[in-house]
Amino acid sequence: MEKNEVKAILDDLGKIDDLPHQVQEKVRELRGYILEMNDDDFSKLTNGAVSHPASEEPYRERDPRYAVEELYVAVNEYSSAPSKKDDKLLSSIVHRLAGLSHPYDRDFP
Repeated sequence: MEKNEVKAILDDLGKIDDLPHQVQEKVRELRGYILEMNDDDFSKLTNGAVSHPASEEPYRERDPRYAVEELYVAVNEYSSAPSKKDDKLLSSIVHRLAGLSHPYDRDFP
């Protein structure tokens, strides 16, 4: 996943006025990753490619892959409220987050 894709989603979420606290916390967490990591490191951590055995992979207490997944779950839940069903921006954000956190679902339903 590319850092600029995640940043664009976070910017779009910033356009929504009534985001729940849980979603705002996830946005802050991901913005932290974007600020502290360069593009290459972010991409390497989130692309899902395996370059060495799992036993050699250091444990990461904070991981942007999981933060994107958690944001997807929170935004998807928020968007399912009856008052949000017709929100095109929110629907677009959910769709884009699903593509980032579940990239193979469209190919293997």
